[in-house]
Formats: sequence, C-alpha cells, structure tokens
Amino acid sequence: MPSAAHETMVEFIRSHPQWFDALLRAMGHGALPDGARAVDPSARVVDPGTVQVDVLLSSGDAGPWAVVELQRDDDPTKGRRWLLAAAALHDRRGVMGDVFVVTHARSVARWASTAAVVEGPHGTRLALIPRVVCLRRADAEALLATGRPELALFAAWAVHAQRSDAAARLVRRAIVTMGALPDAALRGALVRGMINMVGDELRAKLRELLMDLSKVTEGPLMRDLREEFERRGMLKGKLEGKLEGKLEGKLEGKLEGKLEGEASALLRVLARRGIAIDDGMRARVLACSDATTLEAWLDRAATAADATEVFGDGGE
Repeated sequence: MPSAAHETMVEFIRSHPQWFDALLRAMGHGALPDGARAVDPSARVVDPGTVQVDVLLSSGDAGPWAVVELQRDDDPTKGRRWLLAAAALHDRRGVMGDVFVVTHARSVARWASTAAVVEGPHGTRLALIPRVVCLRRADAEALLATGRPELALFAAWAVHAQRSDAAARLVRRAIVTMGALPDAALRGALVRGMINMVGDELRAKLRELLMDLSKVTEGPLMRDLREEFERRGMLKGKLEGKLEGKLEGKLEGKLEGKLEGEASALLRVLARRGIAIDDGMRARVLACSDATTLEAWLDRAATAADATEVFGDGGE
C-alpha cells in the first residue's frame, strides 16, 4: 500500500508538473517535453488490461511522454510493469518517452537501474533503463541553496524518512523557503503535504519548532503550519501553555527589571548625596519587591539629610 509520503509527492507532481521539470533541470536530467501535463496514468496494454503508473505526463494524444514513479523500496513487480507501460505508450503515441524513477535511497536507485532488464533462457534480452533521480541529503541541500520554493518540497521529501537533527534542520529550511510563495492557498497545500509526508519523529520536531517561539519569527507559512497542527489536535493546549508561560515570563522579567532599576537608582542617589547606609540597609533595598516602597524611598532620598529620613526609624 502506498505511503503518505508517496501519495503526497505523486499528487504534487500531477498538480505541478512544472515543479518536476524544475527538479530534473536542477539535477542535470534535462527537461520534460514542452507543455507536459498530467493525464490518465493508465497505460492500456490489451483491453481491458491496464498498467497503472504513478504519474503520466504528456502534451497531447500523441508525441512525447514521461512516466514518473516514486520508489521508497524495491518492488519485484515494477520491472515488468515499467516494461509494459513503456511499450504500450511507445506503441500508442508513436515515440519513445522517458521513465523517471525518483527515490531517496541509494540501494533503491541501484535496484531500479536494472529492475526492467530481463533475459530469456537462450539469451534474448528485453531491457528498459529508466532515468533514476536519487534525492539524497546533499542533493536536498543543493536544491534549497537555489532558494526556489518549488524545489523545497522535493528537498524535504529526500529526508522524510530520516530521524536525525540534521534532517530536521533541513526540513526547517524547506519551510522557510516555501514561505516565499505568495499564494496562500498553495502554501496551505504545501503545509498539509509536508505534515503528511514526514515521519512521526520529524513531525514531532516540527511541533518542537513551533513551540520554540523565542527562536522563530512566525511568518505566513509558520502560521499555516501551526494552524494545521492545531486543526489536527496535535498542538492545542501545548501551544497555548507555551504562549501563556512566555507572556508570564515577560511580565515577570519586566517587573524584576523595573525593581532592579529603582533599587540601583536609590543607591546612586544616596551615594551622590553622601548619605551613608549600612550593609543591612543596602540588603533591604536590593531585596525589596514592592515598587511603591522603592519609589517612596527614592523620593525621600532626594531631600533627606540622613538614612533615617529615607527609611524611617524602623527602616520603613
């Protein structure tokens, strides 16, 4: 059964073949036929038999075509199906097209390069050598370095099954790159695709990214990502608690800063006016947690003749 990562990428390539064209160019595999768009992915061999491929791109009823297959693992049946699909399309459209196999694993890339090469008992050979697009982490880094949002999803897919911090950092960069898309609806679709595509551990790291609001400025795409997590019930409560705690921390920090400032000001005024205080009074000033009291002491210090007039007989 196809995985969520597989179905997500298939859907985006069907919906945006120009993005796959950009990927092929970026990876040095040439380009798709002009005007290629997604069509019925069933290659009819004999009626009613069909061979289903992930994505079939073409620009009309005849002429150039391209098949795109997303592969996470070896599949012994695929070699036969690729041969059948390519033969049927070659016959029906009158020209030979290309079969692109996209994977994130070197072992799958090696398997795919010979999966459709078969030989009969007396040496008869039937072969289809697909163009293998192997997206590894280094390739993902190169795709992100272009700064092109349409390549960011492919970069994230390259590490979608990994668990490392490096993979999480790459996905974060992909999110930032996708944020350059001005189309809000497309950004939302990418967010949903991203969450569907990555594994549980990377998804958890994305939640951590959202929770760490002190390090991330929430732009449009980050907001879309947060709202999608909340919609799925993956963030509700935790984020509210984080925001509440952050707000409380800011308020507490602001109050502490004000108290420290008042205490420092009081001690400076006393020193400049030559009013001596003992260690106990100094400790009392620094430990005071009531802003009103500190302000009253500061007002008295401006005109007092000695410490008693500032703090009172009882030190109040």
